[in-house]
Amino acid sequence: FALTSTYRLNGSGLTTPQFLVRYGADAWEAKDPGEESRTIPQSAITLRQDGSAAAEVWLVQGDSTVYTNGTLYRAQASIISAQMNAFNTIKATLNKPMDDPQAAAHAVTVSDDHGRAVDVSTVKQDGRTLTITTGKDLEVTAAYTLTVTGYGSKPVALGAVVRSDAFDQRYAYDKDDLGATYANEQTTFKLWAPTAVKVTLRTFDNTDPTAKVARTYAMTAGQKGVWTHTLPHLARSADDTKPQAYDYELTFADGTTTTAADPYATAAVANGQRSVVLPTGETGDAGTRMAPFGKATDAVIAETSIRDLTIDPSSGVDPAKRGKYLGVVQEGTHTKAGDPTGLDYLRSLGITHVQIMPAFDFASIDETKGLGYGEQYNWGYDPENYNVPEGSYSSDPMNPAARVREMKQMVSGLHQHKLRVIMDVVYNHVYDAASHAFNRTVPGYYFRYDDTGKLRSDSGCGNDVASERAMARRYIVHSVEYWAKNYNVDGFRFDLMGLLDRTTMNEVRAALNKIDPSIIVIGEGWDMTEALGDESTIQPKADKVPGVAFFNDSLRDALRGSVFAKED
Repeated sequence: FALTSTYRLNGSGLTTPQFLVRYGADAWEAKDPGEESRTIPQSAITLRQDGSAAAEVWLVQGDSTVYTNGTLYRAQASIISAQMNAFNTIKATLNKPMDDPQAAAHAVTVSDDHGRAVDVSTVKQDGRTLTITTGKDLEVTAAYTLTVTGYGSKPVALGAVVRSDAFDQRYAYDKDDLGATYANEQTTFKLWAPTAVKVTLRTFDNTDPTAKVARTYAMTAGQKGVWTHTLPHLARSADDTKPQAYDYELTFADGTTTTAADPYATAAVANGQRSVVLPTGETGDAGTRMAPFGKATDAVIAETSIRDLTIDPSSGVDPAKRGKYLGVVQEGTHTKAGDPTGLDYLRSLGITHVQIMPAFDFASIDETKGLGYGEQYNWGYDPENYNVPEGSYSSDPMNPAARVREMKQMVSGLHQHKLRVIMDVVYNHVYDAASHAFNRTVPGYYFRYDDTGKLRSDSGCGNDVASERAMARRYIVHSVEYWAKNYNVDGFRFDLMGLLDRTTMNEVRAALNKIDPSIIVIGEGWDMTEALGDESTIQPKADKVPGVAFFNDSLRDALRGSVFAKED
């Protein structure tokens, strides 16, 4: 189809116009064909007498070439993409079908990064698609090149192979020691990154998010694609008690590099782009777990946002604590009229549980700026670091320990007043898949993709976490366990639970039962995706997930009418 774009440039001196093509009508789901911008050739630009210019270019999806007319594209045969879709399968897309399909087998060669030929067993052509089967399994940490006679060559990218059952069987890691483990004498860093060919641990001068890299350490690859490095602590110096900021730099077989926070981090710098190791003495105390609650059906739950509960100046909460973890548990606050606010208001409701809207680190708020009344605002359904408390709710977002200590103080303070805490958790999507630590450490693994290789977005948020994959499932279960054990959380409310598979939710329930069977698990069981087949955690399948409760919109609609139809 034809598209005309007009740009007005005043005094820019632009001589080489560049542009990007994006997937996604309303957001940048991905760039076509990759991260690099494309340039309009000078030969395509026509200058006009009025000082303006015009250019006609032709673009082909997946092809980085900028054609100056349509006949050039048809004349030049090329490989648009080549991906490893299984350990012994490469799927390639050509810009036009081969004239002689019978010759496809003889036209295809695959070579490794040393230029050695790879045994090709079969080549099947279906229109513009070639499916190439190799005699032996390919390595996800090796670089391969596909050559098709008359169509040129193309590096083979990692495709659906990372989303296959075979990949999980080969690389899924079954221990709970990923992340940074702090001990008296040393800290051990472990990262699951089976497709990386090199991983570097980077530490920083301090925990300021703009601090420079202080040191780098080559990590060692081990079984199941787990990279490890151990740092001894400085010999009993004052530095032993300082938080350590770090991240990872990863290199992949195709030469691309990424930097990523630790997906398993439990502390982070302001805005969460780097992770932090906190010495034991800096992590605070959540007190002791409350005694088992009893029947979940006896729970009386009120929902609130940590910010919204106390942010209004009329709340009577100390200005420094308004909208913060500590504001939630300040006692004796009231309006000028004497009405109870904050903690006293919650106590007056006669409830058993407080359900807090997302308190993990979310991406939409700049933690370095104020969170005053009428300023930045978001409820937090945009995950950044799942195991790190949100910094904007702490007294000092620049201090990585403050958010950890103060969230624990909030939970402990509510417990002292016989109020239990349910966390609203959002494991079904992240804020931005491309920049998230999931995708930067194991590209293409943690999210769901359609048959064309594009991200699914049944959540409506640009991406869906693939809970059905072994390491995504283990991550979710481990994360829930972490909050229950380290913060004494009493329940979890799963946002868009219908996007999560039932095996994951049953494992969540089983893990929590070992801690306290009365921990409440509740979620939204909407039927939202076809990606899981019959395995979605939805209301009609409630009997398949014993101990997991559902928000029942049928009862709601019976009481007040449908939220989607005024006439009801």
